[in-house]
Amino acid sequence: NLRALSQFLYRLSFPYRRIISYYSSMVDLSAYAIIPSYDYEKEDVDAMLKQYHETANQVEKMNMPAQIMQMLTIAWREDCFYGYIYEDEKGFFIMPLDGKCCKVSSMDFKGNLNFAFDFSYFRSNNAYLDYWDNEFAKKYKKYQTDNSLRWQELDPSKTVCIKVNIDDKTLVMPPLASIFEMLIDLIDLMSVQALNDELSTYKLLVAKLNTLSGTNTPDDFEVDLDTAIEFYNRLADSLPDGVSSAMSVLDIEPITFKDDQTENVNKISSSMSNLFANVGVSQILDTTKISGSTAFNASVMADTLMSIRVLLPQIENFVNKHLR
Repeated sequence: NLRALSQFLYRLSFPYRRIISYYSSMVDLSAYAIIPSYDYEKEDVDAMLKQYHETANQVEKMNMPAQIMQMLTIAWREDCFYGYIYEDEKGFFIMPLDGKCCKVSSMDFKGNLNFAFDFSYFRSNNAYLDYWDNEFAKKYKKYQTDNSLRWQELDPSKTVCIKVNIDDKTLVMPPLASIFEMLIDLIDLMSVQALNDELSTYKLLVAKLNTLSGTNTPDDFEVDLDTAIEFYNRLADSLPDGVSSAMSVLDIEPITFKDDQTENVNKISSSMSNLFANVGVSQILDTTKISGSTAFNASVMADTLMSIRVLLPQIENFVNKHLR
């Protein structure tokens, strides 16, 4: 449920999308180091250069900056990214798998996470078997003959899994779940502000039917009632959107609950600042707080180190495992 809520807020709340994008952009894979193995006893320079050339071509084909950005976005949104690798001589693609159908099942001696897939998924999505890797079809057949094989670990050489909350391998919870309530409150506050803005432009025209002075007869109006209704209907038909009309024999006194618009804007600004402060991001996302280059740079550096320390080692392990 928390994962679904995070996905919903990511689509609905622009501040939340900015926060996810902010953390996802901290790991830059446009630069990388290729260190070929070298046998000093044989001193085979040609073999080393060949290995270096093949590795460079493979890394270029993998297009890691684009692939990893997708992985990091999902990981920061849902805590765990589960992907299946499709590769041929010309292309490389990591297909994200639905987190509700996956769970971490093991970890190798290098620290790479492996995961199992819920093959009951294909009961209602059988058509995907024609397009996905043969591994899914084979293991689904095994599940059909044995219900105990609902969860089966996928081939680790074809999968990738990274996790933000790496301290707990079994619990998957969106890393930013603690700010969900603040995000919902902010959305509600913006909705109230929009309603106030709409009501502030609304107009109501009241046509007052006056009675004759000095008369003792009830409902003795200055204008014939049929004539008044005829003119009122003409008025009502000509009114633009945002303007309504009414006819009354009573005096109508306006009672307004109009808030100070400046105060409402300040409430939204304050709530936005509190959101960014609670999530721990640097001042770059809160334009009202950008001041002092030294403090600003230090804040960005702290955010960068937090993201790199958690996820970059996992990415490095995955790339090195795949290249081997």
